[in-house]
Amino acid sequence: MSALVVTGTTHYIWSARKSLQTRLLKINTPVTPFILTLTWIGTGLLGLGSLKQSIFAHYFGFMFPAVFLLLGALYEKYWQGKLKLVVLTTLILISVANLVNNPLKYAPQRQMQRVQEVNKKIIEEANGKPFNFGLVAKRNYEEGYLYFFELSGSPVRIVDPQHKETITDQLFVVCEDSDCQSPVYSAKSEVAHFGPSKVEKEWEIGGVKLYKLTHHAI
Repeated sequence: MSALVVTGTTHYIWSARKSLQTRLLKINTPVTPFILTLTWIGTGLLGLGSLKQSIFAHYFGFMFPAVFLLLGALYEKYWQGKLKLVVLTTLILISVANLVNNPLKYAPQRQMQRVQEVNKKIIEEANGKPFNFGLVAKRNYEEGYLYFFELSGSPVRIVDPQHKETITDQLFVVCEDSDCQSPVYSAKSEVAHFGPSKVEKEWEIGGVKLYKLTHHAI
């Protein structure tokens, strides 16, 4: 939404800049790329600031080019003036900060490899029988696991409470949260629709917990 707002606003200002200058804004200075870039950044921040949910780093992707364009324009202006030393100093500081905080220094999270390892264990424990799957995680979705299940041709079934044939005899639940507890009473739809259950087995793989649930008669 913010990207659409930025694009629309920028296009409108650019196409109607002369009319805005003479009729609306009553100014004599042209609408420069500098103003357009500020509008790009400002509108994006306002749009993201209006979100009433968690904001992740990739949400700012449409704003990344604007920051580099703005810095480049400022550096070019200062370089042509008498502030070459300031430009060189800031460039050195930015380069050092990037090297110090380089993400390559840290071990990778191996998210894809972990998903593959968990899926391999689930397939092994399912013994070729159909199974249901659920994920308990604050910052992840089931699609990554389901993709590799589909890729391997595993008999995973998506629980549909309106079609009882989609409910199998076993449910595998992956918990990626640090405070994992028994998923038997989880409010996740995959667990709730599976029906009364009990934990038959559990494992820890790559820092996540895997549970095998079976039906439990009340």
